[in-house]
Parts: sequence; C-alpha cells; structure tokens
Amino acid sequence: MKFGGKSTKHIRLDTSNCEACWECIDECKYGVLGKVDFWFHKHVIVEHPEKCSGCKRCIDICPHGVFEPVPATPTHCKSLR
Repeated sequence: MKFGGKSTKHIRLDTSNCEACWECIDECKYGVLGKVDFWFHKHVIVEHPEKCSGCKRCIDICPHGVFEPVPATPTHCKSLR
C-alpha cells in the first residue's frame, strides 16, 4: 500500500497542524492533495506532487498553517567542491 507524501517542489506540509477541514483539497484545482481519512487518524497528504503548479492556493486557504512554501533554490549557484 502506497501512502501520500508531505511535499512537492513548491510546498511542504506539517500534518500535525491539520484539522481535516479539507478546504485545501477543495481549493486545489490540480488534484495534488488527498486525504488520510480514518475515524482515528485524519489529515491532508500530497497524492500527486508532479501536478503541483506552485500556485500556493493551499497556503492561502488553510486556516491551520499546514502548508509552507519551499524556498526557491537559485539555479545559478555552482556546487561547492
């Protein structure tokens, strides 16, 4: 059985803050988010990270602070040797 993750290249989740209101799932137009929905354990998960566009609507809609943006990594930086 495969379980969902907690990040995409644009967002990270802290599922310990999730109150399972599902507002973020309703807001996501790309089908990125899913649910763990057992009667004893409920929170949002990332089901399809490859679909995340980085619109950050989930961050804006979440009243519980579950989501945070992933800091951008500059592409012009050279690796340290």
